[in-house]
Amino acid sequence: MLVYGDRQFETSCGEMLSRIQNQSGNLETASLDDLRELLIYLGQLEQGLADCPSLSGHMQEIMRLTDLAATAFCQAYRGETGTRSSCRAAILNQRLPP
Repeated sequence: MLVYGDRQFETSCGEMLSRIQNQSGNLETASLDDLRELLIYLGQLEQGLADCPSLSGHMQEIMRLTDLAATAFCQAYRGETGTRSSCRAAILNQRLPP
């Protein structure tokens, strides 16, 4: 998978998801910047999956995670905490091929 913002950065989808899952461990207390970073990583994973036809079956799942992270980010911006736990659970339960 190639991340367009940095052509020197290559990783597998499984490794990227693992990094995202590790980062989501502190989602309940995450700062706005932490949530922004999570949203960026999920967007990169989504972009990478879009470029990989063999993994297109996972696209809707990852798009849902990106949407959950976006909602969590917007709520944090407004000072709310509503969907962080459901976002964390969805991220931790997601599976992709290595």
